[in-house]
Amino acid sequence: MPWLHFSREFIRKIRSEIPELPASRRERLKREYSLNDKEAELFVYYKDLGEYFEKVVSELPPNLPRENLARLTKLSANYLISDLQGLLKGGSVAAKGFLITPENFAEFIDLIHGGKISSRIAKQVLSEMFKTGADPSNVIEEQGLVQITDKAQIEEAVREVIAQNQKALEDYKAGKGTALQYLIGQIMARTKGKANPQMAESLLKEILTKMK
Repeated sequence: MPWLHFSREFIRKIRSEIPELPASRRERLKREYSLNDKEAELFVYYKDLGEYFEKVVSELPPNLPRENLARLTKLSANYLISDLQGLLKGGSVAAKGFLITPENFAEFIDLIHGGKISSRIAKQVLSEMFKTGADPSNVIEEQGLVQITDKAQIEEAVREVIAQNQKALEDYKAGKGTALQYLIGQIMARTKGKANPQMAESLLKEILTKMK
């Protein structure tokens, strides 16, 4: 039988036509996106979701500092694996009825990272995007979901919640840590999830300290 000789160009062409194998894909995802084993495995198993994730990351704002890009990438993975998977209910992002473009999902992630919406409001926005395919900024504007960052407005809500929850106030003074979280929850409920959580907690602690 005669020896077979293949040129380097022929070998390179054949290699380029071979689909990425699961093991290689798993390692590449972990290396390029700093995913943990569980995240990488899920994106390998659900190939369509993994490809969508990479498209989302490619649509994130350009020229970001490396640290910010890492945070946005991690946030993208988290929302795809948890919230979006919950909405899909076993469906696929490759299905004809899936309406969220990678560009809009990337914008959604950037809005969360930039503090424009809280995690609670994010669930509401994503649900609307899933149903209609709308741009996240349009959803936020049309439904009045912009996060409240005005100190006076948040402080007013904090004082109203304290005045209406004297039992929780007494529990806090008695050293019960759960009382603080309860009051924060009431503030978020009062502002329909729109108050900046960090500002709400800071102002609450500040006012409670003065009341001791």
